[in-house]
Amino acid sequence: MYTILLATYNAEKYLNELLESIEKQTEKDWYLIARDDRSTDSTLDILNSFKDKYPDKVNISVNIRQLGSKDNFAMLFTEAKKKGADYVLPADQDDVWFPDKIEVLSRNMHKLEKHLGEDVPMIVHSDMVVVDKDMKTIADSFFSYAGIDKRAHIYKLPMQNNVTGCASIMNKALVNGIAEYIKQDAVIMHDHFAALYACVFGRIFHTDKATVYYRQHDGNVVGAKNYRNPIYIFNRLTKNSKQYRKDLEATYSQCDEFVKIFGDRVYASYKSGDITNDKDYRYRRGAMNLIKEYAALKYKSKPAKIKFYFTYHAWKKGIGRKIMQILWA
Repeated sequence: MYTILLATYNAEKYLNELLESIEKQTEKDWYLIARDDRSTDSTLDILNSFKDKYPDKVNISVNIRQLGSKDNFAMLFTEAKKKGADYVLPADQDDVWFPDKIEVLSRNMHKLEKHLGEDVPMIVHSDMVVVDKDMKTIADSFFSYAGIDKRAHIYKLPMQNNVTGCASIMNKALVNGIAEYIKQDAVIMHDHFAALYACVFGRIFHTDKATVYYRQHDGNVVGAKNYRNPIYIFNRLTKNSKQYRKDLEATYSQCDEFVKIFGDRVYASYKSGDITNDKDYRYRRGAMNLIKEYAALKYKSKPAKIKFYFTYHAWKKGIGRKIMQILWA
């Protein structure tokens, strides 16, 4: 069973298109858990109409109080864990899925699990087609457009997430490992936290095939920016230093929380015999130490931070972003 997690808030403008794209999936063995964050428009009516069509495949709940997107997803992950979901696919309320999204991502996931085992926490994520509010194509590849690496490198992931939740599938081992912690204040977003966990304790795999139309509009919580656009670069360099530092502080705090939660698990797993491969142990220990060192940059001087970037080749893509790292780190 492929469990789709949908957090909604005032989604009436685009929600029908998302639900129609779920309805058209070539893989029919899906189950939708939707959680509404006290919408004031017709979002619930749209969800209930969808449930009327698929009463055995849709579960809808409404938060007692408004939580915000991150905590709403935290509730959904907790619910998915309680239900024993085999695979989880987070969904954004304003996107449109390719008809073969579940089929493509699940096929790659099954290959990985066959090779590595189902108990290994794993994410498979794909590229996306960036579109405007009217579904007109802006870019055929989100990775290229936004200047984001396809591969999740442990030396870059603490500061910059490259796994977009709405274009991913996560297995049970991953969901069970992170579900209870996503609600922590220091966690930035479920997909970034999940990527850190999978990168240290399991595997992340990407596919070049796009599976989502990633819609850009005025209400995006997180959007795609053209990293080569001179206006975007100029604005970031001249106007957004405070926001840049704030975002950077958030990544330090998230990594610090990650180490507090999982820091002792690597050695404990090795001592108990859960990790029998010395190479895997050395990698996990090194990855956790790197995340710990990155979190400690919060208290370091600018030269110390720049030294970290050079030592680990932890530079973001694009000359503009590298300049920002040097100026505002």
